[in-house]
Amino acid sequence: MARNLEKRLAQAERKLADIQTEIALANCICKGVTIVSSDEEFEAEKNRKCPAHEIRQDTFMLIIDEDE
Repeated sequence: MARNLEKRLAQAERKLADIQTEIALANCICKGVTIVSSDEEFEAEKNRKCPAHEIRQDTFMLIIDEDE
């Protein structure tokens, strides 16, 4: 009986970990293209932490100069 309870507990813990991972990845800002309009915005965006990974992984950022 104790072995069965341990298996069920391990299964529930794995399921909870999977759900937490899915939620975190839904908030990921690492992928995709980010468009900014100034150097200041670029620096702020570059230093922004990803909620899923704690650090921002490589992304493509485009600076559009509105003066030209």
